[in-house]
Amino acid sequence: WIDRDKVRLPSLRATREPAKKTKKYAKKVQGETIVKGHRSYDLMLNLQLGIRHNIGKVNEEPIQPLVPKDFDKNINRQIFFPHNGSEDTPPHSSTDFYWKTYCPYVFRELRKRFGCDPGQYVYSLCGDHALRELSSPGKSGSVFYISHDDQYLCKSLRKSELGHLCNILQGYHKHVSEHVHTILPKFFGLHRITNPQKSQRVRFIVMANVFCRDIAIHRMYDLKGSVVGRSSGKPGEKLSENTILKDLDLDCTFKMERKWKDIFFRQLEADCEFLQRENIMDYSLLLGVHFQDEEDLQE
Repeated sequence: WIDRDKVRLPSLRATREPAKKTKKYAKKVQGETIVKGHRSYDLMLNLQLGIRHNIGKVNEEPIQPLVPKDFDKNINRQIFFPHNGSEDTPPHSSTDFYWKTYCPYVFRELRKRFGCDPGQYVYSLCGDHALRELSSPGKSGSVFYISHDDQYLCKSLRKSELGHLCNILQGYHKHVSEHVHTILPKFFGLHRITNPQKSQRVRFIVMANVFCRDIAIHRMYDLKGSVVGRSSGKPGEKLSENTILKDLDLDCTFKMERKWKDIFFRQLEADCEFLQRENIMDYSLLLGVHFQDEEDLQE
């Protein structure tokens, strides 16, 4: 619950359009759709071809208990996807590329644990719809792609980031297995695309979009528990619905039922302890706020 009168930002209700056949309000589509001729078109096709191939292959293998070698990022070889196709890969309209999936059996287990259906996963990322490219919301300069149904995000990684994620993967798997209510990011796949013509390698992590909901998110906060440089912009600057707000922008109070408050803070503490054990200190809490209309309350 939030006291709207305490929020300094301008009302955005006037810009929200009601859906044609429902009382719910339509969410604004973010990002730029990747179409033929777009700078990321070939990379998107490579990503979709690779994920479709990976899910098909790994699901053919029998499910067995994970062993230490399944967490080794150097075990799996890369696969060549020539333009004209091969015995193992289909022909495609993109450039030749190499594809590698890291720790495929671990991520198959994680997808199952997070309730991710393989068919729906492939359809969302590799179906008839193009991905959308988002502008980078952070300082990392990473590229973000989002599925057409907003369920999945693909984020580019530096080599060092990929290596660190592989190093903590076993601990991450153990933690999310023991804490079903974890609020850590949900990871579904880790991949690398190599373009031999450009001598270019792009590494991607596929994760859940935490703001994929039937309701609109009207405020987004990135909270670190710090006040140094933790403001979204200059005083008086007009902010949009997509602006990521920070600690100093949060001037309202949230109230929770005691039961949920206790569950939330116990989980928050457990997740932070995991990050501390893995020597990770640059993290934040992503918070979304939805304002209810009188119509929503009546429903």
